[in-house]
Amino acid sequence: MQHYYVNKEAKPDGHHEVHVPRCIHLPEASDRVYLGAFISASEAMRQALSHYGDARGCRWCCNAAQAAQA
Repeated sequence: MQHYYVNKEAKPDGHHEVHVPRCIHLPEASDRVYLGAFISASEAMRQALSHYGDARGCRWCCNAAQAAQA
């Protein structure tokens, strides 16, 4: 299982990004929401969308989540 976080602040494109802990783009602890531990990125995305309807997977660490949105 993998842990996932979502940015509290939207990126310039207006989306909140979902990240894993090892991502170099993971925001500081005060700027993110812990989503939980999930078996797949798509499960994490469902949780992120309940917080922010415009959530997207980080292209660097959550490619599977990004692909699930297409």
